[in-house]
Amino acid sequence: RTGVNRALGSLVAIVDGDSEWSTDTLANLVDYKMSNGKRAVTGYAHPNGEGSQGKMIVNLQQLEYSQGLSIGRCAQSLGDNVLVVSGAIGIYDADLLRDVLTEKNIRSVTEDLEITLEMHKRDAKVGYVSFVQSATLAPMSLRALWRQRLRWFTGWLDNTLGIHKDLMTRRSWLMALLWYCYIFEYGGAFIDLASVAAFPFLWWFAPDPVLFGLNLLIFLPYGLLIGVAGQAIALKFAYGSYQYHALLFYTPLYPFLRLVNVFARSRSVLSYLTGNNGKWYN
Repeated sequence: RTGVNRALGSLVAIVDGDSEWSTDTLANLVDYKMSNGKRAVTGYAHPNGEGSQGKMIVNLQQLEYSQGLSIGRCAQSLGDNVLVVSGAIGIYDADLLRDVLTEKNIRSVTEDLEITLEMHKRDAKVGYVSFVQSATLAPMSLRALWRQRLRWFTGWLDNTLGIHKDLMTRRSWLMALLWYCYIFEYGGAFIDLASVAAFPFLWWFAPDPVLFGLNLLIFLPYGLLIGVAGQAIALKFAYGSYQYHALLFYTPLYPFLRLVNVFARSRSVLSYLTGNNGKWYN
């Protein structure tokens, strides 16, 4: 807040302390913002970090970001409804950001989401530009990843069900996006858990366990083929390459990260229902 209040120009760029911009990031963000009439703009965050080269957990996060940002966030930007201007890369109208920080007490553990949703309440156009990137430090251990996801998911619940709950009933494309996230991500997490828990029983009570196993052997390559094709498209959008440093070969391991997110979302829902609005450190 102090830095924004002291800003003299009409634009404010914000970057987290654990993120690093390339030499042309700022210029490209400004060009896109000014030429498209946006009030705030974000770009692509590339999970990286010293010593992360070759680490499976970081590579899986790069696959995840390529799906969520290069495809998901691009779709959100079509209607100027980008849900969050990432702390890793963002540029704002100084007056708009100053008003938000002055009038509102930013208190959630996902402050970038809280600020962006407040801007949407003021009918601000928020955009995303995929070819502008920022390298951001990624969790390099399962413990660090778990803490990050708990903070993200609990912060989402705190913002959408508490701080900005009125957006959930405001007829708009933004409301549709928020409900989509609840139905397919949070609701889907519990469905995934139920599916995992039910699998042994399906095998046990199958009329013919051998035939059931053979069907699985047929289905798994088919599912993997679809997953690889979708991931290749996501990498092409994100990095301009269908495999980008052989990341595509990690696709069969991606369900591991999916499972981490499923458990973290489920845990976050239960924690939020018991009064936990999230912590920076768990």
